[in-house]
Amino acid sequence: TLRRYRVAMNKFLDFLSYKSRSRLSDIEIAKVTKSHIADFEVYLLDFCGYKVNYVRKTMQIIKTIFLYAISEELVFHNPFNGIKFATEA
Repeated sequence: TLRRYRVAMNKFLDFLSYKSRSRLSDIEIAKVTKSHIADFEVYLLDFCGYKVNYVRKTMQIIKTIFLYAISEELVFHNPFNGIKFATEA
């Protein structure tokens, strides 16, 4: 749903602000790398304490948002290429 997309994107933007220790307006989504994506997953699992299934769904939503941004030519690379999401042990 739209609410889930907003929540997921807000978590991602909060993470980027936390990681860069700067204001949200200073962050360019086009500069997100695979490293940011991998760190975001660890952030959700370890720092926030979310369960693997919730983290996987959040990552899928963010990936979908990036795919949309690519289709609209807002972003020209997909940082999710080659990224495997966490699975239950």
